[in-house]
Amino acid sequence: TLANGILASSAFARRDIVKLLPVSKVTTIPNGCHERPEDVCKDDLLPTDLAGVRWALAIGRLHPVKGYSELIEAWSRLDMSNWKLAIAGPDEAGYRRTLEDLIVQLGLSENVTLLGAVDDVQKWSLFDQCELFVAPSKTENFGMAIAEALQSGTPVITTRGTPWSELPERECGWWVESDVAAIEEALGVATQLDADSLQKMGERGRCLIQEKYSWAQVAARTVDFYKSVL
Repeated sequence: TLANGILASSAFARRDIVKLLPVSKVTTIPNGCHERPEDVCKDDLLPTDLAGVRWALAIGRLHPVKGYSELIEAWSRLDMSNWKLAIAGPDEAGYRRTLEDLIVQLGLSENVTLLGAVDDVQKWSLFDQCELFVAPSKTENFGMAIAEALQSGTPVITTRGTPWSELPERECGWWVESDVAAIEEALGVATQLDADSLQKMGERGRCLIQEKYSWAQVAARTVDFYKSVL
């Protein structure tokens, strides 16, 4: 027996569900974003004594599908003398060692840092310490970290493997192919922008989350969908 209605968190998910269950009623309602904590811990997880250094951040489990090897290779192709990259996330099936070897091989030991797993409090602190968020995933059903970065006022580079095509439309980020060349190009553009320009992009991203992804918005749409099914 098919459900009378199915919720999909993105257009990507809806497309796949419709292929499998073409007679079901399927609607797209995104995940909701909680309000940021008012008192964000100011833990300095990143070195703060590096004059003139700017930070980019990626968060997610260390797994090939997250696209970190492509990100690291793209990073190595650019002059990042005044930028550093931090990647936070738990190791999965020993993939951290693969990334560590790649970092050494490409001569990025002083430029790319693997932070390991971080908790929710540390996560928000990291968003505040970085000017740019990168989510190079090859596939992502929604991408909660992308929403949280935008909510923190941080512009985002992500791939077409994620359902965030509205980033360039809203001028708060980049939505590119998941290959090394495309990520390199987006990084090259983003890291040449001054802090004020990135901050303005981040503000537009925060507005996007408030307008479309707050729990108040998501809950209201969900209730309306349940009513339509009933």
